Amino acid sequence: MSKMRFILFVAASASVFTANAGIINCGKNALFTITELGQTPSNSISAGENLTLTLKYTTPIEIDDGIAKTAVTLNYLPFAPTSESLCLNTPCPLFPGYDYDGSVSAPLPSGINGLLITQITWTDLNGKQLLCIKSTIQASGYSI
Repeated sequence: MSKMRFILFVAASASVFTANAGIINCGKNALFTITELGQTPSNSISAGENLTLTLKYTTPIEIDDGIAKTAVTLNYLPFAPTSESLCLNTPCPLFPGYDYDGSVSAPLPSGINGLLITQITWTDLNGKQLLCIKSTIQASGYSI
């Protein structure tokens, strides 16, 4: 591959990564209604900078418990997914007619460099999807 082709490939790849950055609702048939979803910053983050995920939702039925699964990749290399009780970090039971806020904020630790993709999926105890969100951001593990 010529040097010029390589430079064009890298530039095109960078624009694809940036264009796909942000947060999306990936729950096509999810039971919960997401009323607000956001990510700040939306495209890129440096070590020590806070990443804030805004998640507000409602449920049409009472939910007593469920499973929260998290899958993370860095530069498309997967980490071991986690699975835990939904009620560890969510106030249970969840009742219909209420607006719930599952927003979180945390600083990016140093040493994380590249395209960071996180997918969080909640299901009830029968496996029915409650919600799914997917965050994509370009991370630089160096302080600004």
